[in-house]
Amino acid sequence: MVVKKNNRRENFWARTKKETVLRLMTSLTVTVVAAATIVVVQAQVQPLVRFNSVSAIGTNIVYDAEILDIDNTLDDSSLFLYIKSSLEAFKIPLDLGRNFGTQEMRYLSSEYTLSIMGSQGFGQKTFASEKIISNLELSGAITGYALASELNQYGLTYSVDFLIYNKDETFVSMWLRYGYIESYLYQNTNQEPQYYQTLDITNLENTVLLQEIPNYNYTIFLYLEASDIDQKIYTLDFKTIKTPPFIDGSLFIEDVGVNYVEFSYYISVNSLNAQSAMVELYDGDKKIAEQNLDMTLHPEFYEPMAYQEPGKVRFANLTEEKTYTLKLSTSYIDEINGHKIYKQLYSSDFLTAPFYQLSAQMEYLENIIILTLTVDDPKAILTELQYNIYEIVDGYQSTITSGYFQMGNPNGTVTTYMASFNKPDTASYFIEVLGNKLIGETIYYATTLYEFDA
Repeated sequence: MVVKKNNRRENFWARTKKETVLRLMTSLTVTVVAAATIVVVQAQVQPLVRFNSVSAIGTNIVYDAEILDIDNTLDDSSLFLYIKSSLEAFKIPLDLGRNFGTQEMRYLSSEYTLSIMGSQGFGQKTFASEKIISNLELSGAITGYALASELNQYGLTYSVDFLIYNKDETFVSMWLRYGYIESYLYQNTNQEPQYYQTLDITNLENTVLLQEIPNYNYTIFLYLEASDIDQKIYTLDFKTIKTPPFIDGSLFIEDVGVNYVEFSYYISVNSLNAQSAMVELYDGDKKIAEQNLDMTLHPEFYEPMAYQEPGKVRFANLTEEKTYTLKLSTSYIDEINGHKIYKQLYSSDFLTAPFYQLSAQMEYLENIIILTLTVDDPKAILTELQYNIYEIVDGYQSTITSGYFQMGNPNGTVTTYMASFNKPDTASYFIEVLGNKLIGETIYYATTLYEFDA
């Protein structure tokens, strides 16, 4: 039998022991002559613990409790819901994330207190409380929901539980009405779905299935409704469900040198609960560099998006002719189970270039510019050397002309290339030298090799 370790619980108890020792140490008075050391303690994010709703449906308590603990400050096994009146009490285990449930009240008109309890290492603590009494009037509630299909499907299926108290059989018709809308539209404009579907209900306590919900960051609107013989409509409960975040991202390697790599990337998450994103550089299984990405809001579509202009990101100090791996990943909080989810979006291997050297010289002959390149390229990785001349006006650049270098006389592995052209008739311009690189079996097109400001 293989026993899995609970890493979250081990981390919790390790931190708790450390905090206990620090408490004991600070209670002692010690005189020490030593060098001053500044210790920066990063504040932990306290858990979010709350009731989203508590209601009474007939003689049943219906609760929706939420527990999010990003920094692992809670002992999972200590979490429970304590329901107590003057005549009875119940203790119900809770998990991280959303917790739905019902509990029957045996004593009518008694007040019941619901408390979410848990420990952060120093005894049980009450995080949230609500009071409720029995309700024998017409009422109903959505008592829970769960994803009932695989995440990798385009159309998702959800199971939705409900409970209705139909006093004196007043309701002659009952149904669940639902629709969905893109989450970023709902969160930023408060729009509701334009179209709804209805599922008829015949039992007072049951489960219905919502099918073919788009798996692309949607918010589902749920209305539990009923009507009487006079066709008066009662809205018994309302809830929303957010589908799991659909996160898309890519990474494109722009240029590879002897000791560096340059790349561009983007991440589009279409969801406002993305926590972070990063690019990591690996040498085999060892991570040797990383860069965190800012998740900014797309001004046109309300989409959080991390985007980097091509060629702006560089990892340097690499070893020539060695294989490395770039990984693009992000994280978000799962709304249902409260866990922080890490998702790798893209991974790409690359080989650094073998040794090569390039020097450039620019000369003026009246109105003619002569560019000379001296290239030491033992493994012939550079091809199609070319130049572009750009005009700069008010900070913006535009191409004036471009062309290719002609090969001069080779001398062993060193080759001279030349190009000549008319001097631009403009006050501000610059010249860029580009070339293709064949490294292993990969061609990197039009990589920047040299630049002249004029």
